[in-house]
Amino acid sequence: MKTKTILKTDYSAKKCKEMEGHDGYVIRFDLYYKGKKVAEVYDDGNGGMVEISWVYYDNKTESMKVYQEGASKDFDALIEQMGQWESSFDKSKNDYNDEILVMEIYEDQRSEKQLKRLLKKKVLFINKENGKCGEFSWKGCKAITQKHIDVVKKDCSEIKVILNELPFNEALEQFKTATSK
Repeated sequence: MKTKTILKTDYSAKKCKEMEGHDGYVIRFDLYYKGKKVAEVYDDGNGGMVEISWVYYDNKTESMKVYQEGASKDFDALIEQMGQWESSFDKSKNDYNDEILVMEIYEDQRSEKQLKRLLKKKVLFINKENGKCGEFSWKGCKAITQKHIDVVKKDCSEIKVILNELPFNEALEQFKTATSK
């Protein structure tokens, strides 16, 4: 019997709240799987573990209920599928765990939101030489048009690719790679 494939892209973080805490950021968000809430995630910003709650208190029945049956097991299966990740500090390989994966989902959501905001008012590009993300903006510009992009193409030789011209998912991948350097 074949195990069903679960995609990381099926997960998203919604209702994200973040504030500076004692030893880091306090983060709270709802974890969704294929559009349905499956858990609440909380990091108290004190350097401890991230809490993932797959259950909630139902006032009507005065008991604990599961957000979605099997959601925790599916998430565990996704962790197994993900295998290992490489540390950006020392290039060591580490196994995925629930904390690493859920925070990656959160960071993906933050990057997506940031990129959408930037693409509206700036021309974003990847630099040929260092692979980093660069930007051009115009004072008072309310929205980027093709004319703005054409000016940047004409006047700049260091551009490898303009993110505004790519499909969003491809632009997001390049943006995440460029901003992690």
